[in-house]
Amino acid sequence: MPDKKPQIEKFREAARSLGSVGNDEYDDAVAKVAKAQRLSEEQIKKLVRDQRKEKRPA
Repeated sequence: MPDKKPQIEKFREAARSLGSVGNDEYDDAVAKVAKAQRLSEEQIKKLVRDQRKEKRPA
């Protein structure tokens, strides 16, 4: 049977098993990742290209 828990709860359970319970900063970061916008493969490629252009010397 598939696990029907929300992704955020899966992250929190993994954190508990690692012993990082009680860290509000960690919980905030996990919440941010879990709610982040999902990018398509093309959007990721464009983002990487743009970042590489910014790093190249003129």
